Amino acid sequence: MTTQESEYQSHAGQSRAGQPERRRHPHLREIFDAVVERVEPFYRAGAGLNGSPAEYWATRVVHEDYPDLSAQDVRTLVTAAGRYCRERAQ
Repeated sequence: MTTQESEYQSHAGQSRAGQPERRRHPHLREIFDAVVERVEPFYRAGAGLNGSPAEYWATRVVHEDYPDLSAQDVRTLVTAAGRYCRERAQ
């Protein structure tokens, strides 16, 4: 969690604006930035590897880097990281 995010949240799990924290998987948020760094190369334009989709390779990397995560957690991270990378590339 970044300093900015920790400053935004209160100790009671609510934001400074008084809204409840909407994130349901804080353990995934903690590793999200590291996951984005690892999978970003797969989402760059023209980065297709052997004709396989970027999601395939990203899923493999995340699963290998974080073997304790469930398949659903890996999929959640890959989906969010892919969306982040695509939006950033625009």
